[in-house]
Amino acid sequence: MDQKKSTILLVDDDLMNLTILSSLLEEKYNLMIARGGKQALDIIETGPLPDLVLLDIMMPDLDGYSVCTLLKSEEATKDIPVIFISAIGHSMDEEEGLNLGAVDFIKKPFVPSIVLARVDTQLKLANSLRELKDLYSKSTIMNRLIKYKNHQIEMILNHSGEGYMVLDQDLIVQSEYSKECDKIIGFEISGKRILEVFNGFSGYDPKADTEILTELFELSDRELREKVDVYLELLPEELEKAGQIYNVRYNMIMTENIGKRLLIVLKNITEKKQLQQRLDDERKKLRMIVNIVTNIDNYRSILNKAMTFFGRTIFEGVEKGEYCYLLNIYIQTHTLKGLFGQYNIQPIYNVLDKLEILLDSIHEDLSESQSRQLVNDIKELDIVNCIKRTNEKIEETIGFEMLSDACFNNHFIVNQNNLERIKEKIMADSCIEGKDVILAQIDQLKYISLCNTLRSLCEYSKKLSMELGKEKVITRIKGEDVFLDPVHFGPFLDSLVHLFRNIVDHGIEPPQDRYRKGKELAGRIECDIRFEKDQVLLTISDDGKGIDIDELKGSIKAFKGFTDEQIDKLSDEQAMAILLEERFSSIGDENAFSGGGMGLSAVKRALDEIEGSFQLYSEKDKGTRFEVRFDMKGDEYYR
Repeated sequence: MDQKKSTILLVDDDLMNLTILSSLLEEKYNLMIARGGKQALDIIETGPLPDLVLLDIMMPDLDGYSVCTLLKSEEATKDIPVIFISAIGHSMDEEEGLNLGAVDFIKKPFVPSIVLARVDTQLKLANSLRELKDLYSKSTIMNRLIKYKNHQIEMILNHSGEGYMVLDQDLIVQSEYSKECDKIIGFEISGKRILEVFNGFSGYDPKADTEILTELFELSDRELREKVDVYLELLPEELEKAGQIYNVRYNMIMTENIGKRLLIVLKNITEKKQLQQRLDDERKKLRMIVNIVTNIDNYRSILNKAMTFFGRTIFEGVEKGEYCYLLNIYIQTHTLKGLFGQYNIQPIYNVLDKLEILLDSIHEDLSESQSRQLVNDIKELDIVNCIKRTNEKIEETIGFEMLSDACFNNHFIVNQNNLERIKEKIMADSCIEGKDVILAQIDQLKYISLCNTLRSLCEYSKKLSMELGKEKVITRIKGEDVFLDPVHFGPFLDSLVHLFRNIVDHGIEPPQDRYRKGKELAGRIECDIRFEKDQVLLTISDDGKGIDIDELKGSIKAFKGFTDEQIDKLSDEQAMAILLEERFSSIGDENAFSGGGMGLSAVKRALDEIEGSFQLYSEKDKGTRFEVRFDMKGDEYYR
């Protein structure tokens, strides 16, 4: 009787590539063909699942990386082996594909024999792993066949470079495990409790993780099917011992006769992590340099503000000890931290994060001794010297002369006092025609374009979204431009960084969530500048998850100490207004990018200083819109 053919899904937008692969594989395998990423997902959703996917990367509708991410996020398809076959040949591209869960990477143009060999190897391995699960679930298999199959699987697993072990409900390691475990653990693990096996590994919490495993095995079969993923996600994904880092994967196996078993897979990823860290460091450094070179004026402005604030202003406020001054320090620190983060200047960002932690615990006036202690704590952070050292390294890396040439090419520097004298002469000369136009052009030399500020923040949002593992956001700026006095409007423009950080971090959903909601994988941010009489109306909106008003009111209840009756009387508009209050955060888990309840309040406070207003509108799963209004001072102008 002929053995059942495995099914392979070929995904490529190039008809020639599909033709070549089909002719190469059709004799040995059943084939399914997709001309793009979206068609591939439709085939998988509506038809029988393939045994393996050969996946191109660069496709116009949905790239291979996105397809792989979605496949690995779903229970039904996460174990289907994916082999990337692409003309992209950089090591970092290959690394990215493997990190997403692909089992192999074949570069175009490919050698037919290599394609056949790799496909055959991955199908055998996938089939063997499936057989491993079957061995635990089929009680009618004869003992001789079990021994034979176990031997086959053991041969594969012992040469796979991964450590496999199986736990029973007593959290004891069974006798079936791969020899790689002995190398990783350092001793024979059969019959040992998992607590003993992972003793000495950082990343494993003996108390918490043991409790999770115990609860997992105590679940009924129905509860296990519903909650297994939730429990497994709570277990550590990485462990470290003696300088070696191991990726950890889990798979729950349910059998009729011998009960539940947990398969644990360990793989040494030390070299990959080290390479990834080096690449990440180089990318961050490159992004920092590019950001600074292309925004040198803003960078120098932020640098000067920070040097003045942390060199003198902060100590004057702390010595007063009054909470209102300390809150101002907190907000200013939070904003400067966001601005340095926008330029990827990590050393300064990190030291300001430490300062923020110091300030976060203060909720009242300080005594004289407490003020002295806080001054000493701030001085120990040595913020000014950190800023100086970091700036010196930046200038050394770029070269100060090259920095000047790159940033001021086709520009010249004009003293501010000279500009004012020129304006006075123009206004005093009755023979000059078109004075208003000339004076407006002179003002443009010193004023800040709102469009340029938004453009810089949009670029930052794209980089931040990728750092957070999301699709690069799509941004759009429309409407008219307005040029603003940096002295009067500078703090407000600086504060806008908080809006964009919150949108990307907490507004835009991960690609898997957006796909399930029927949205495009990439989130959108739109900025619109309009004029209403003598006011500027700036609208910043996103198409993210929006605000769940019930969850928001729950956070307000805990923050304000409201009763159920007070919460019931709270309107949606009033609840939204509380989002702008200092120290209130609706985010359950703060992180390095946002949280702490200071971002939106910093924008509101900056707007109050220029007598502006701030409105927030949001709809669950639809998105959020921020409306900012402020008056023209009279000497600003727009085009």
